[in-house]
Amino acid sequence: MLIWDVDGVLLRTFDHDGGFIWSKTIKDDLGLPRAVVEDIFHGAWKDALLGRAKEERLVGNIFARHGLSLDPSDFLNYWLAKDFTPQEDLLPLLSSQPSCIATNQTPLRANKIKAFFADKVCRVFTSCDMGVMKPDPAYFVHIERELALPASSLTLIDDTIDNIDAAQKRGWETHAYTTPKSLRLFLQNA
Repeated sequence: MLIWDVDGVLLRTFDHDGGFIWSKTIKDDLGLPRAVVEDIFHGAWKDALLGRAKEERLVGNIFARHGLSLDPSDFLNYWLAKDFTPQEDLLPLLSSQPSCIATNQTPLRANKIKAFFADKVCRVFTSCDMGVMKPDPAYFVHIERELALPASSLTLIDDTIDNIDAAQKRGWETHAYTTPKSLRLFLQNA
């Protein structure tokens, strides 16, 4: 079974320098400095990724620390709308064989991903629901148990080397995603 990552694979998320594509216009659109965006997605954000904290509270705390009066929900709505650009050329591959999604996500974004991909995959595994994040080995063990499949029958398609390494250590097949072309070649030869 194919297990797909979302950010950087099924969604266009990062620019060539590893920055968030969606954040390029945030200063003009919301008046939010890039340093604040970086602050949001580091440190305490992990609590939201693990399902232990609400995104709005975390963002509100960061805005308060920076002395900003912007409503956290304005930022979250902006982020959810802008940070969702599907790789249209990959979507048909989801139905080529049984597929699941495995992604590190906060609850708000996990819900959007589940809704969009519901008819395209068998299941969506998210860190906020599981309480564990890739590349922790427990993440992969959880998926194996939930699917009742041996590690050797699972193939992770991910763009993060640490995740690839962790899956391989569990006995999963892997593909380090770089381009749609290399992925298609991998799937043809799998």
